[in-house]
Amino acid sequence: MTGDLYIQAVIDQIPAALAAPIFARLIAKVIDAGIVCLIVGAIAAVMWLAWGPRVFGPDMFPWLPVVCILGSVFGFVGYTIYAEYHFGRTIGKKLMGIRVVRESGTRISLGQALLRQLPFFAQFFFIDALFVVFTEKHQRAFELITKTRAVAVLLGLALVM
Repeated sequence: MTGDLYIQAVIDQIPAALAAPIFARLIAKVIDAGIVCLIVGAIAAVMWLAWGPRVFGPDMFPWLPVVCILGSVFGFVGYTIYAEYHFGRTIGKKLMGIRVVRESGTRISLGQALLRQLPFFAQFFFIDALFVVFTEKHQRAFELITKTRAVAVLLGLALVM
């Protein structure tokens, strides 16, 4: 078995795993947001330098920050959905030792990955995130709804309670 398949096989056997620390989850989000913003900013800079006012016109420059912000928001949500569905974690989560799993410990579905990101579009992310402080397993509201969890991982193995 390759490393990731072995890790997934082990995680599939763990019924209850230790919740990822709140601070680690926050740092993972900041890392992921930073990565997406750097990529979107680099793409915008290259496009502006390559084509600039000739193609976009001089009136486009004031709209560039708005386009970058929208690109970052949609890019962040899309990247998070893709990474959590395909790999069980984003780059930030990997660096912070976190994996997203179902409450049973198995991989999440695409639908669960999509629903986990709904608070970003609906503009109530902070209310969703407050649930982490008050729930026993430190789950966000949409983690409760989707029956998923962010668990701590050490050396590729989920930490058992």
